[in-house]
Amino acid sequence: MPLREKPYFLSVLTLLVVNAAFLVVFVVYDLTLFQVAAVYWWECLWIGIFCALKLLVASIIADPYENRWVHFTAGGRVLASLLAIIFVSAEFLGLFFILGMVITFAFHGLTGIDQVELIGSALGPVLGSSVLFLIGHGVSFVVNFLLGGEYRNARASTLLALPFKRCMALIAAVVVAFVAAWLLPGFANTTGFVILLIAFKLAWDYALHLRERSAFAHDRRAGDNG
Repeated sequence: MPLREKPYFLSVLTLLVVNAAFLVVFVVYDLTLFQVAAVYWWECLWIGIFCALKLLVASIIADPYENRWVHFTAGGRVLASLLAIIFVSAEFLGLFFILGMVITFAFHGLTGIDQVELIGSALGPVLGSSVLFLIGHGVSFVVNFLLGGEYRNARASTLLALPFKRCMALIAAVVVAFVAAWLLPGFANTTGFVILLIAFKLAWDYALHLRERSAFAHDRRAGDNG
């Protein structure tokens, strides 16, 4: 059976391992709740990068713009994708930086810690921890999109909307962390709460992972019918 027809168990396993590893990092480095939220903020950027890469790769080795009315040459597909990436990146990076400012100002208001100090604490172990999620999304890109052949079926419209959809779990986790820190500060700063937060984000992320696979399958059926 070709790899693209097998269950995508490796990427799901990686999703579980990465989140378990992040929990270990949280305990070992004694990360704060703000730093946990900052790790998810960095992951949002990794998602955007891989989504742009998916569109670019699909444009080079497949045809995400295929339709019955207009035919794009290979060069035309790449140019169209580069322009689309530039346009969508402006919106996505705007969302990314706004989310970062909201996280910083929100936790500054809750903790009273200087904003510069908060931003500084989002580097070092936090940026290093986010590399775990960079690896996870990289595995999914290779296993599902490349080896699994999703690039053959992916439509440009699906790929351009993907980064915003895949960041939903991250934004939800950040909101939950802030609300908990505001309403239940004693509980929010415990390991038990962070375990629940990671589990909540993992469950939503898994659902989005399956929805992404379903979206590419739908693109394939739409292409077959078209």
